[in-house]
Amino acid sequence: MSRKTTFRDRLTLQTTLLCLLVLTIAGTAVFLGARTALLANLDGALLGIARAELASALDGPGGKVHIHEDSKLVLHGAAGYEKYALIRDEHGDLAAHTANVLPRQLPKLDQQALQSTGGGLAVFGDIYLDGRALRAVYYPFKDLKGRPYIAICAVPYAPMEQSLRLLGATLLLALTTCGLGATWGARRLALRLTDPLEELAQRARHIGGETLHERIPQLSQDDELVSLTDGLNEMLSQLDVAFAERQTMIDAQRQFLMDASHELRTPVSNLRGLVEVSLRRPRTNESYQRTLSICLPEIKRLNVLVNDLLTLVRAEAGTVVLAKEPVDLVALIGQALQAHQANATEKQVHLCPTTPESLNLQGDPTRLRQVLDNLIDNALRFAPTESKVEVTLTEQDKMAVLTVRDQGPGISPEDLPHLFKRFWRADVSRNRATGGLGLGLAITHSLVEAHGGTITVESVVGKGACFSVTIPRHGFTTA
Repeated sequence: MSRKTTFRDRLTLQTTLLCLLVLTIAGTAVFLGARTALLANLDGALLGIARAELASALDGPGGKVHIHEDSKLVLHGAAGYEKYALIRDEHGDLAAHTANVLPRQLPKLDQQALQSTGGGLAVFGDIYLDGRALRAVYYPFKDLKGRPYIAICAVPYAPMEQSLRLLGATLLLALTTCGLGATWGARRLALRLTDPLEELAQRARHIGGETLHERIPQLSQDDELVSLTDGLNEMLSQLDVAFAERQTMIDAQRQFLMDASHELRTPVSNLRGLVEVSLRRPRTNESYQRTLSICLPEIKRLNVLVNDLLTLVRAEAGTVVLAKEPVDLVALIGQALQAHQANATEKQVHLCPTTPESLNLQGDPTRLRQVLDNLIDNALRFAPTESKVEVTLTEQDKMAVLTVRDQGPGISPEDLPHLFKRFWRADVSRNRATGGLGLGLAITHSLVEAHGGTITVESVVGKGACFSVTIPRHGFTTA
């Protein structure tokens, strides 16, 4: 199986190639610059030779044009150049030449350069001798009698090309050496840049479900790595919170099942016991009727519990179906108070409503009546004898505000945050003397929120409790 290319390898390769590209461009620029400089140096020397030739070309006997045989042309820092020179008259005939130019084997001239000398200015071009290209200057002049001539001085390219080959070899060697150095440097740079990333990855791999509280320390001062570390730590924080919420939800579901099982077990056990006792021997119809009359309250209690559980689960899941129709809250409060009047009379508690003549809102009358029943029932359960339960309805900023206040023992500050939790009761012994199952306020809270409202409670120990429900009068989002 082939080894996968790592980011470190790609970074090393790309950095090396970039360095080689830069070095190649620089070397090419140096080479071309040197060639241009050598050629300019050579052209300058040729122009000097041509002018020297012209200065001495007319000093022969009778003003005859001639050429001096000089030694090799030597440029500064370069090898010697063999000079070739010839002079042509206006008819193109050879008037004079150096010994190395044979009349029977004349060089091939640059016709374009020859034509360009018609302006009287020196022109650089080439000549070709024995298949070799030579650099030449075509220099027009006139003799003492005014006859036109063209002096052509040339030197071979070979020495310059030899110097360029030596320079090219030197540059290639330098490029190779620098390339190896660039590869080593790129690898070191890649290691330096990726070592923090590798350590970051290792530390991230060590953080799991049991160690989500741990955070990755800053391993570098580089802004990019600091931002990456901060991003990973923020993600870990979010995961930590999400896992904690998930665990809380799991614990809540487990507790809900335990509480529901506990609440269901009592009436089911009672029913089972009664039925088993009744079936042990034949009994009279009156005996069966007594047994059924005892079973009926347990069945009713079981039915209420199941319905409350179903309502609570649907409300918390956001799937409870609410009707949206006009509701007369004043009439609804009157109906609820009338239904609880017998219980209030039995406990010698006075129900004191304070309502306007009329106050309507858009909502589900059945669910709103359930909210009223739960709050009034809760108040009556804890209200002492000869006390009052005040039910008040007002309107504030297009919101219907319902308050239910009792004069009972009140609720301790430690218990207030848990008041709307399901199956929660202030007495840790779970005594059912008050008759509550710990679902009424949780259901009330969910139903009020389903109507787009809020419910709050204020209480002072020994001075009772006051529940306040605020619901928008005009419209809410149905589930």
